Amino acid sequence: MEDKIKEIGIDGEGRLYLKPAVETFPMIYREAMEVHWSSEHGCKLVASSDVTWVNIPAELQAQIVGEQGA
Repeated sequence: MEDKIKEIGIDGEGRLYLKPAVETFPMIYREAMEVHWSSEHGCKLVASSDVTWVNIPAELQAQIVGEQGA
């Protein structure tokens, strides 16, 4: 399964977050840190060209997009 990421941001407490376009993960708060979505949840999340960036500097945006292609 694959879903597009509709928003990537940094919240008021400095935590990185993302919002998938369709999928929901209601119990994600119970997961350990460094969740690997494609293994534990069977969902590959990909950033598209229309992703909304919230409080993410251009340098970090480029790094995130670059990592996706790796």
